[in-house]
Amino acid sequence: MSPRIGFDYRWNPNVMAYVSAAEGFKGGGFNGRSGSIDEFNEFTTEKVWTYELGLRSDWFDRRLRLNATAFYSDYTELQIATSFSKVVNGVPTPSRSWRTFRGAHHAVSSSSSQNRFRN
Repeated sequence: MSPRIGFDYRWNPNVMAYVSAAEGFKGGGFNGRSGSIDEFNEFTTEKVWTYELGLRSDWFDRRLRLNATAFYSDYTELQIATSFSKVVNGVPTPSRSWRTFRGAHHAVSSSSSQNRFRN
């Protein structure tokens, strides 16, 4: 099991904000594409803590939708499948190591039709 917690708050029927935190993992394994016996090694479990903050909103009688999300992910033992790697202590390792990812996403959509879906 992986923990996850989230809260959302509806400011009014058209605007909702949320925040969440979760832990995830991807199981370890072995390098099945090794080119030699020296590269045939195991790798450990990947773990990540990810945090998200967002806003969902509808405006002008649901004719305009504005959504925004910001996120941050902190990895340990990040697994990256790549053919451009070097071998460190017998383990294929990406030539560049990332541990954190952060970013944002936004979306805007509009509708001018009188025939709109309603909840």
